[in-house]
Amino acid sequence: MENPTTALLFSGGRDSLVLLHILEPYLDGVLVVWVNTGAAYESTRKQMDQLRGAIPHFFEVTTDQPMDIEKWGYPTDILPVRHDIQLNGYLEPKLQTTYSCCAKNIWLPAQLALIDKKIDTCYVGAREEEDMHDHRWEGMRAGITWKFPLRKWTKQMVQDYEVKHNLVVPPYYAEGEEKSRDCWNCTGYLWERRISILNLPFYQKETVMERLEQIKQSVNCELDNLLRIQEK
Repeated sequence: MENPTTALLFSGGRDSLVLLHILEPYLDGVLVVWVNTGAAYESTRKQMDQLRGAIPHFFEVTTDQPMDIEKWGYPTDILPVRHDIQLNGYLEPKLQTTYSCCAKNIWLPAQLALIDKKIDTCYVGAREEEDMHDHRWEGMRAGITWKFPLRKWTKQMVQDYEVKHNLVVPPYYAEGEEKSRDCWNCTGYLWERRISILNLPFYQKETVMERLEQIKQSVNCELDNLLRIQEK
């Protein structure tokens, strides 16, 4: 098929790999879409280069997350509004919400690419068990029907499928990481990225830790204001 109308959003993580394997008999009619944020791990780039040559239809969406955070600030799970220049904040360092960063650099560009490619059905490997997923689930949005075949799967079910079908998952899972590697410099999703950050090469880890320290100081300043009021 020259122009598939079905797509799979692929991150390179274990859920994506399982879904890719499930769809393998139909890949002649599936466009596998990956968003390269410009801050992708080297291991993820290598993984995508291998996949690009192994499947019929692969499309890379490119964004510039490093430039985005230079303009709008580091992504954070706890946002002191005086640091959010999108809300007329005026203090340094510039900060933005974790979700805002992902929306601009992954989610919206992916959706726009699907629309441009005239995709009518898109598969996503999100599961209800996860902390971070799209609560809207199945349905039509932006003219695209979204499907989540792994929605009711548990982590154990995913792992059992990997073993049964001899799937090779990225080695970082064996090192304790739980999520796909999208942006090495992400300072958000800290409830699940602690090990991912600790596993970074020292020069990248140093950059992320310095940014996290700036975020911590900004948050602590606002917490001090809150505590002073509560003490009176």
